[in-house]
Amino acid sequence: MRSFGKIVSVVLLFTIIFSTVAFAADNKTYADELYELGLFKGTEKGYELDRTLTREEAVTIFVRLLGEEENSEKQNYSEVFSDVASDRWSFPYVMYCYENKITKGTGADLFSPETPISAEEFVTLVIRLL
Repeated sequence: MRSFGKIVSVVLLFTIIFSTVAFAADNKTYADELYELGLFKGTEKGYELDRTLTREEAVTIFVRLLGEEENSEKQNYSEVFSDVASDRWSFPYVMYCYENKITKGTGADLFSPETPISAEEFVTLVIRLL
């Protein structure tokens, strides 16, 4: 049953992230629901539903979806990507997903954390997650 819940959450998340801006008001309701589940927290500016999710934000959501946020923050990871230093906010989430083969880099030692994630990349992460 827990796997079904994960699938529903991922589908809901996918719908929110890749919907058009015209539906931003409706998406706020979905974002609020994901916030209540601890999966979607937004930034200091709020949810920012009118912009594309970045690679580092996507892996963070997946770590939360797995219920591994606290665990990922306690791990002692080595730096693998030159653009994701150990003091970067997303470091534990990126490294958790890297260590668990959910994500890969975009080059030899790059992750490109601030690059918008494409629909294809997002689906790839969902498939690896499941």
